[in-house]
Amino acid sequence: MTGNHTTSISETRQQITRLYVAELINKAREQVIGFTLKPEDVFVRFDLRGTTAGQGGYFSDEQGFGVKFNLHLLNENWQDYLDETIAHEVAHVVVTAQYKHSNGRRPKPHGREWQMVMRNVFNTEPQRTHDYDVAACRVRTVKRYKYKCSCRTHMLTSIRHNRILRGEQVYHCRSCKGTLTLV
Repeated sequence: MTGNHTTSISETRQQITRLYVAELINKAREQVIGFTLKPEDVFVRFDLRGTTAGQGGYFSDEQGFGVKFNLHLLNENWQDYLDETIAHEVAHVVVTAQYKHSNGRRPKPHGREWQMVMRNVFNTEPQRTHDYDVAACRVRTVKRYKYKCSCRTHMLTSIRHNRILRGEQVYHCRSCKGTLTLV
């Protein structure tokens, strides 16, 4: 295949994905009482990298409700994206927009509400994870830092390490409940 042919296939699949997301949002509007999001209220992007196939929900640091897809995995697993992945991510949008428990917390990401939307609205059997071949996907490696508690040593990612340094978070051992400290 030439580069131009591959690009046009990818662009066509992106457009089909956008249309399918809109179709699923409209289906949810018809079948989920009180669900009011419109397709134009939900952004669709193709900028995920690594081994994540997709993400859906509310993105407070971005444009609001939306779905993000890994373009490489979408192109390599096109039929499976149409059969499952797109609906999986749109179901997260529906659940995030529609359900909030009385205590103010959101439902579990793959909890009963999400499963209900997958089965009853999108007619798709819910699955939490994909089994795509991700060997060709570049995965970011995260540096790890050694921390200790009173019972053992823990390895924390640079993300958690930086949260501790900024004073945003304190982590505790699940076993001894001791505060983790940098070694």
